[in-house]
Amino acid sequence: INAIKMFKNGNRKNTAVELEIIPYLHKEVKVKLENCDPGCQLVCKENCPLEAISVQTIEENGKILEITGVQVDTDKCIFCAICEDSCPQKAIRVTKPFQGTLKVDTARCPEMCDACVDVCPSRALTLGEDGKVWARDKYCVYCGACKEVCPENAIEVKMTNILYDRIASGAWFSIMEKLVSKEYAYRELYASAVRSCLKHLQQDTERVNS
Repeated sequence: INAIKMFKNGNRKNTAVELEIIPYLHKEVKVKLENCDPGCQLVCKENCPLEAISVQTIEENGKILEITGVQVDTDKCIFCAICEDSCPQKAIRVTKPFQGTLKVDTARCPEMCDACVDVCPSRALTLGEDGKVWARDKYCVYCGACKEVCPENAIEVKMTNILYDRIASGAWFSIMEKLVSKEYAYRELYASAVRSCLKHLQQDTERVNS
């Protein structure tokens, strides 16, 4: 989620990805500009927790007549999908790289404690009128910051799936084991081995037929 950025000679680089030590994650924000309505109050921009969205408009006498452009700064974006849910015209589609669950045991929450709310980068946690923390699971990016700061261990963050380009890196499978689970990493490793076998079988068949 863009927590670390690497540069070489002033240019942004990701050597680990280039060397296929870790894969490209499937993360994307698509905007259908033709669906944008100037009467929407630019809610995608206003609701973005990291101010990653900029909107270009044509205005007259302070009134927006037309939306001419919507840009998402992917260096800031954490792909929480708040913009997608906010858009009344369904003009935005977000592909989140991580899937999982977020649970809060509100019975264990100290009253009016908002440590997790303050640290959450995606506003997936909010403090209700009852003084308890409530989770909006679909906006979670599964960074685990809330779990780390909770004084009562009342929060459970669990990553269950990662969307990524398939690679056969031992380091990546070790990372998946830590991020998700050993069972998940083994399933992915098995699937990778099957794909490799099928690829070689197809190549051998093509050579025989030629």
